[in-house]
Amino acid sequence: MRVLWITNVPIPLVAQDANLSITPYGGWLVQLADRIRETDEISLSMLFAQNEKKEEVTGRIDGIDYYGFYKGRFAENKEKRYKEFKNFILSSQPDVIHIFGTEKEHSYIALQVCKELGLENRVVTSIQGMVSVYAHHYYADIPLWVRYGYTIRDVIRGNSMQSKKQFEREGRREEYVLKHVQNVIGRTDWDEACTTRLNPKVHYYKNNETLRQSFYQNQWGYDRCKPHSIFCSQSTYPIKGIHYVLEALPEIIEAYPDTMLYISGENLRKKPAYLLSLYQKYLLRTIKKSGLENHVVFLGPLQEKEMVKAYLGANVFVCPSSIENSPNSLGEAMLLGMPVVSSDVGGVKNMLVHNEEGYVYQHDAPYMMAYYIKKIFANTSDILEMTKRAQVHARKTHDPDKNASDLILIYREIAEKGTQDIS
Repeated sequence: MRVLWITNVPIPLVAQDANLSITPYGGWLVQLADRIRETDEISLSMLFAQNEKKEEVTGRIDGIDYYGFYKGRFAENKEKRYKEFKNFILSSQPDVIHIFGTEKEHSYIALQVCKELGLENRVVTSIQGMVSVYAHHYYADIPLWVRYGYTIRDVIRGNSMQSKKQFEREGRREEYVLKHVQNVIGRTDWDEACTTRLNPKVHYYKNNETLRQSFYQNQWGYDRCKPHSIFCSQSTYPIKGIHYVLEALPEIIEAYPDTMLYISGENLRKKPAYLLSLYQKYLLRTIKKSGLENHVVFLGPLQEKEMVKAYLGANVFVCPSSIENSPNSLGEAMLLGMPVVSSDVGGVKNMLVHNEEGYVYQHDAPYMMAYYIKKIFANTSDILEMTKRAQVHARKTHDPDKNASDLILIYREIAEKGTQDIS
């Protein structure tokens, strides 16, 4: 069975062969690709977006035929891109075309090509996030001056209002894809609800994600973490909710004066002021105004093993987002067996059972986030039982072998539908 993946990023194996930078994103693809390639049943090819402003790359490595295109060139080269996609799909002769994600322009074009070739019944798209819905939650209670104001950086790259509009534009493409695709893979009640309200006739398959390998190989423990420390994995834009954590932090520090917050991603303190977005300036301003300078550490961008170290070094992981589908960061923390607190948004309920495996709270109630973090800081023995249950749950959700075998069953069913020859 020939399967074509269409992805937002290349897997590291392909990136290295094509002399492209290895991205920290899309980590769930790596183990899944390895499991898929272990079976003689599937021949895998990949069509992917690349960040480098260079000519398209093509090649073959360990049985994977690949084609990479610069994702920033769609506006001026739509016709060229359409032909390239068509040629690669024709040359790959896929029995199944698996599009990962729904909002990007290449997902839209790939579906258009497949429709022209009469391959709609061979296409399945995986729900990652859903920007058409995320757009409604984008501002996440940030002040009006942060929503509509500008910095020098925002003039060039867009402020929060324009970023929300970008989500809305991508959301319109996403809605088109979901309304016209016949098969969808999701993993939560939330993404099934959002998908089927757009397309009641869609065939919805459930397939959980496999996470990065290092998170299956390490174990969190109180003896190795820094007491009263919090780890959050993103602060890029308002949806990720770091401003909620900063709002909760003074209350936590009042009870535990040595509390520290560690945030991976961009190090805002080392970034030149003219490159900061207004949202990022708002975060720094909040830190200063609330006297949190000595309690917040920006770790900078971290690769896989560095991320594991950051998780293991913290007393609690917090996912404070205003919207998510099934946050991989929460799954990673649960796999490691560490205490977790998460906003009760999107598909989090499918991942985490409140008060048994961790704590969930209303996303715009940071005082409840503070309450649960303090509860974890205070109750080490009770929390250990909770983390064990969370780890068992996560190992079932993110079981690499089961998830790969379930996906192969989905591919088989879709391939059986695809009886029309490519012409």
